[in-house]
Amino acid sequence: MQFLYSSFDSWAIATDEHERWLAERLSDERTLLLVADTSPGLPVGKARFEHRDGSWRLDYSIGPEFRELGLAAKMLGSALEQLRHRRPDARLRSEVKLSNAAARRTLARLGFREAATADNRSVYESP
Repeated sequence: MQFLYSSFDSWAIATDEHERWLAERLSDERTLLLVADTSPGLPVGKARFEHRDGSWRLDYSIGPEFRELGLAAKMLGSALEQLRHRRPDARLRSEVKLSNAAARRTLARLGFREAATADNRSVYESP
């Protein structure tokens, strides 16, 4: 069993369960998964957009060794350009932990506005 953790709920996820979930996302036309890497191919982070209920939900993460280097805004800026190229009218939402100040600053820097807070979460929407 491999341990993978989500941002809001932390629990162990079996490798085969995660692989099944990933295969479903990769084959779903309502999902866009982008991976940022260094020039030698070392993964830095990922951005995932999933279309649900009339908007695109943004979920992203940066590898621990690449945090606090200003890479999140650059990676997300590029990811947003790619989504907007494919879906020019896309409305975006992202949920982050209230305690995740770095993610909240990054989303604000990219023009997202805080639309709601509840249950230890902030919901951000694109302009």
